[in-house]
Amino acid sequence: MAEEKSGASRGNELRPLVGLEEWLEMNKNPPSSYIEQILPSEPGEFMLVAGRTGIGKSILVMHMAFCLANGVPFFGFKCKKVRVGLLVMEGGTENIRDRMNKIIPQYTSTANIGFNLRPPFLLERHTKDFMETFEGYKVVILDNLRQVTPGQYLEPKYAATFLKIYQACLGRIGAVGIITCHIKKPNPASVIAPGDIYVMKGATEYVDACTTGLVLERKRQGHDESGRKTVVDYKRLELHFAKARIATKDLQPLELYQNYEKCSFDLIKEKSYDMVLPRK
Repeated sequence: MAEEKSGASRGNELRPLVGLEEWLEMNKNPPSSYIEQILPSEPGEFMLVAGRTGIGKSILVMHMAFCLANGVPFFGFKCKKVRVGLLVMEGGTENIRDRMNKIIPQYTSTANIGFNLRPPFLLERHTKDFMETFEGYKVVILDNLRQVTPGQYLEPKYAATFLKIYQACLGRIGAVGIITCHIKKPNPASVIAPGDIYVMKGATEYVDACTTGLVLERKRQGHDESGRKTVVDYKRLELHFAKARIATKDLQPLELYQNYEKCSFDLIKEKSYDMVLPRK
């Protein structure tokens, strides 16, 4: 396979300095993001979607894939229509089939999505296979990180090596990545805060390298008018933007509600598009 120069690979080359005005002129029309504010189009970059087991990360990235493939907004964030490769490595055939049959009717087309469910594999041993599998796709989604890394993926030294290989592969095929990541709280009853993505074991290297880090978690327990704690609704979730390197403003959390009939999330109306992104 011919190696094509990507933005990521070119960025590692030592090139002559130019005048500031010349640089601004050279870059006056930068490529638009694949998902406005949160997913860049520069090859080699990637987004991390984190959360505890069973919270809905897989469903979230499935919908992200369909939004990108159809060029429709992702919870108000404009998406560029691109080819998406989605590789799922856990969940079982029957479960994934049921999810897809519920998700597909919500979108116009599946033409731009390449999909497969396959056993886990070690990326560093299958880089050629990885690049051949995703050749021609602009967004590569892996669900999840644990399935493409060996047992030591939490170790900083290994994480750094994996990320170097992963981003190099994305750069060579001219794609950006989305990868899900499991994080665990010592106390299962406690709620993961956005900042936890930086301090929890094994996550630091992945968060440092990603362009955007999303955290999906249940909404914190509220209080009624008398000050008493309300009953926790486990279907009510928040999508936090723990890290957003390309955002033009501070992105507020989105409040979501699990919709099992559609295998989806409903955006709670009080968290509107205008509260997240400025209209152009």
